[in-house]
Amino acid sequence: MARSCADDCLAVKLQAGERKGTYFDLELPISGTVKTYLTAPDGHTKTQVEADKADKIVLWMSDIYGPHFINNCLFMDWLASQGYLVISPDYFYGEQVAELNKNPDFTLSDFIPKWLIKVDDGQGNQVQKTTLLLREWMPRVKQMFGNPDTKYGIVGFCFGAPYVLDYCTTSEVSAGSIIHPARCDSDVVFHKLKQPLYASLAEQDSHFPPPRRRALEVALTGLASPEAPDGDAHDDNLVGTGGYDYQIHIYSGVRHGFALRANLDIERVRWAKERTAESLKSWFDRFLC
Repeated sequence: MARSCADDCLAVKLQAGERKGTYFDLELPISGTVKTYLTAPDGHTKTQVEADKADKIVLWMSDIYGPHFINNCLFMDWLASQGYLVISPDYFYGEQVAELNKNPDFTLSDFIPKWLIKVDDGQGNQVQKTTLLLREWMPRVKQMFGNPDTKYGIVGFCFGAPYVLDYCTTSEVSAGSIIHPARCDSDVVFHKLKQPLYASLAEQDSHFPPPRRRALEVALTGLASPEAPDGDAHDDNLVGTGGYDYQIHIYSGVRHGFALRANLDIERVRWAKERTAESLKSWFDRFLC
């Protein structure tokens, strides 16, 4: 029997460890108080980072479990240990799926739409609630922790992936990554990408099945080599003329959520998660350093 999207999202194996980062409240004009997780290299505190500023910052767009979820925190802390300031907004305003799912009546079909409703942006435009939050949140974070030369990367898991794609069509970031993405149902944004993209994908994923993988590959090949968009160039002069960089990994024998929520006691799952982490670091090392 086929698994549902909810099966993959709600199947969780908790990881052992303690958070090394801290939370702080960020007051936004329309979106209100947004709790934000910050984890920095060498155990530096928010106060230290705010005073010294950071040269390379990763903006972490979490899955539906948000930045309070221990598995998210441990991954963010690991990336911080590799030299990056990592910052993640709680765009679910404290509502934690890990706790909500203890209620037998809880459903994702009720939870997710709450964060996608249209709200007024203060200028008479209707935008998605989470999109507006990020429009307010990102400049504040840059003001607080960045300097004029800071480079920003953005990574999104599942629910957070569409925001990565949106920002990679702009000059707000220098590189992006999507990891077992969800809600990426339109090809249009693929063709508009300007910033380099690393995609880590699961072999088995009803949120991003093979047709979506192929659509992404076709679009990125066209951006990288517009004179040979079919990927079958016989002339080196036609390869890479678009100047666009991308990398796509598909991991065998794993499902949606493998990098955050799967059972790491299974060797192939652990290997896929570890390779994803190393590749993410390598990607940001290439474009942010």
